[in-house]
Amino acid sequence: MSPPINTPDFAAFAGFKNALATGARFVWLYEIEVPTSTPTRYRFCAQTEEVTFRDNVYSPFPITHGAMQEGANGDLPTLNLTVSNISREIAGTLETHNGLIRQPVKIMLVLMTNSYDTTPSSGQAILEWDFKITSMALDNESATASLGDISLYEVNVPKTKISKRY
Repeated sequence: MSPPINTPDFAAFAGFKNALATGARFVWLYEIEVPTSTPTRYRFCAQTEEVTFRDNVYSPFPITHGAMQEGANGDLPTLNLTVSNISREIAGTLETHNGLIRQPVKIMLVLMTNSYDTTPSSGQAILEWDFKITSMALDNESATASLGDISLYEVNVPKTKISKRY
């Protein structure tokens, strides 16, 4: 199922926006699942210090995502997630687990109340998106995953349909 595209609550967003004047900051958090015998979740944040959110620790790592894109043909929304590969840490994981294709990814935006705080003031994310990795590209500098929902062209649909009544 593709992530819902819904309009944000502008009144609540205005409250978050006004909190910026008090030294608060927005932080992007990322969760990537790896299909090991007991599924492992890598949790990253694009910060210089680790962040604790919902009792999970998000490690600082060079990671970013682009804008959500929709094709002119009514395609499902997609976006690109880019992770640094300078140290070659993730190349082995990608090779071992088929590029993490079809694995879940969660992207969240949270508000930190103080510039020195490492725990968001509430357990609620301002934005929370769930995707699956549909393709992966790896080079010497970065790994870029295309996130979206599984293409409807990849679903196995029976050629014939049997129904009791027609």
